[in-house]
Amino acid sequence: MATRRRPWGAAGTLLLTLIFCAPMLVHPSGLRQGDNFRDEDWLHDISFSFYLKEGLVTHGEFPLRTHLVGGGYPILGHPSDGTMSPFSLPFLVLSPEVSVRLNLLLLLWLGTLGIYGLARQHLRQDRSPALCAAAAFAFSGWFPSFMLAGFYVQAFYLLAPAALYLLLAQGHSLRRALLTGLLLCPIGFQAGTGLAAIGHFLAIATFLLSTLRSEDNEAISGRRIALALGSVLMGSILLAHHAQWGWPIAGGALLALLAGALAWSPMRALLVAWRPSLLRLVLALVVLAGVGAGKWVSVQDLLSRSDYLQEYLPTVQAQEDGERGFHYQFGTPMEAQDCFYDGIPSLLRNLHSPLERETAYRDESPIHPEYAPLGLTLPIVAVALCAIAAWRRSIGLFALLLFYLAVCMGPNLPGDPYRQLVWGLPGFYSLNQPYKYFNFFLVVPIALLFGVGIDSAIRRLGRRRLVLGTAAILLAWPLAQNAPLFATLFKEPAVIGARPAEFYQVSRPRQLDPDMPDRFGDLASLDRSDREHNRHDDTREFFNVPRGIGLVDWYADIYLEEYAWSRYWVRRDGSQLDNPGWKGEAWCQAGSCEIQDVAMTMNTVSVTLNATATDRLIVNQNYDLDFVSEQGPVVEQNDLLALDISQTGKQTVRFEFRPPHVLRALWVSAISLAVVLALLLATLRRKGIEPGESSAESS
Repeated sequence: MATRRRPWGAAGTLLLTLIFCAPMLVHPSGLRQGDNFRDEDWLHDISFSFYLKEGLVTHGEFPLRTHLVGGGYPILGHPSDGTMSPFSLPFLVLSPEVSVRLNLLLLLWLGTLGIYGLARQHLRQDRSPALCAAAAFAFSGWFPSFMLAGFYVQAFYLLAPAALYLLLAQGHSLRRALLTGLLLCPIGFQAGTGLAAIGHFLAIATFLLSTLRSEDNEAISGRRIALALGSVLMGSILLAHHAQWGWPIAGGALLALLAGALAWSPMRALLVAWRPSLLRLVLALVVLAGVGAGKWVSVQDLLSRSDYLQEYLPTVQAQEDGERGFHYQFGTPMEAQDCFYDGIPSLLRNLHSPLERETAYRDESPIHPEYAPLGLTLPIVAVALCAIAAWRRSIGLFALLLFYLAVCMGPNLPGDPYRQLVWGLPGFYSLNQPYKYFNFFLVVPIALLFGVGIDSAIRRLGRRRLVLGTAAILLAWPLAQNAPLFATLFKEPAVIGARPAEFYQVSRPRQLDPDMPDRFGDLASLDRSDREHNRHDDTREFFNVPRGIGLVDWYADIYLEEYAWSRYWVRRDGSQLDNPGWKGEAWCQAGSCEIQDVAMTMNTVSVTLNATATDRLIVNQNYDLDFVSEQGPVVEQNDLLALDISQTGKQTVRFEFRPPHVLRALWVSAISLAVVLALLLATLRRKGIEPGESSAESS
């Protein structure tokens, strides 16, 4: 007979989340902190949630492209674009101020609930110690510090603990695999490179926590621990060095390792222990690949036509030092500075403290590390380290902590674990701030170990109230220290102005020297070196996209050449200057037509004109080979969109952006989502609690 479920865990973790996020409401209308450097990234990341509303609500179409940035840009392909993310849905009906707060609260709650579930089911803790672990996670400074630094997309890392819980928990494997895949989708849709780091973490964590998990009466042997750690290190090294050694050598070594594991009973036991989680993870990645097909194809299409691969991925190293493969960018202490924890003092300082609420700048760069702070506080860390006394339950967590600590220390440890274990993996070559992507994986095991320490103290001392009271006092420290960062983050309003009567585009004047007067140069090759500090709100996507104003020279990270002419130049003080080179949003090359109307949506351009002779129509949008028109073949004119007019008289020329490969991939996404939801519904209709699922899981 099924035991009645009570949602104590959901309610308790929600309460913790609400308490920590309460400072978000100190300034209800605020959405930025007033630091131009930090606000640039913050508002830029949030603006990616506006394109869905602009497409659906304003134009009634799903946005594959946008005319509002870069002179025309395939926006769906940008890794940070939230068009396919469910976390963009609040922006359709709510203000940005409410939507951002709602999303941050929801993400933190899901992450905290995941920690609680791991503590309850995987670590077999009672409710109170599990809530202590959840509170240590929720109250840490990693989350508000990254938001204060400006990285809204990093908030999607908070889904990782919930995904890990689903992969490790007992019960219906298919259901949990499907839910994990759906949970990973928002990360893939909006968190860019973070998905690769989270996938790496889930693989390492499920292996270590599955193979080093002890039952109540089972001791973990030293040989099992050594085999588990050795397998992680050997597998990581082989995968990380595949580019240097080549796939035939690395792949052959992996196959040999696997064959040996299957033939040797101790290793076979590790694989058997890992198998349920591994199968769930593989199926979850299949779900992610299917539901996210539209996103993956769009991203690859964008990368193939941008300079990102050439600019950010290291080139193949010359043979001058005899080493094959990619150039390693952290070969000297100077190159590794502010990229890794450089020693125990630095690590302890950042484990304890969050990001500075206000920072100073030198040469327009912050003097404080932006990505290092974790803000767990040293008492929380000390209790977590004491969990080694309960080593049968905590050894897997300590192994996980040490692995990612070594990665975050990188070249500051002998042998450079970052290079040997991670750097060579696909997607990691271009990470220029490694601990920005990996230090979150220190917070997860430390929070869980804190819960183990509290639980162990209760069992050993038998004084439950005293131990829990002490835990509450310790947790009050990170709460008081870190939660106020949200009040700083949302200190000032970000007011979006009214939509103008007609579409036009703006850009910044070229700044050859930030300290010199404005100088105007070739708009196709603008200097982007001062993009954070020196933008006015009228040249930020956050303020322009909701108003329907185009922005040339936008803050894209992944750039395409921008050939469109802006109508106005906007100086740093907000004053506008007419661009004498602007000919309109459409014109005829020989002047044989009168442009009567130009209407642009996210995926279309319609030009109404009256032609007195044949001519070539030119539209002030970047040419793209995926544009089609029923009026004739779309051609390129000075890298702008064009079409030859063969008829005279009044007519309307319509261009449509129809990338066939992306459209097919979007159909795959829609069908995959329907199949996944149908399978999930079928599993939910099964009556009763699955074998192995206990009421403790939901309580």
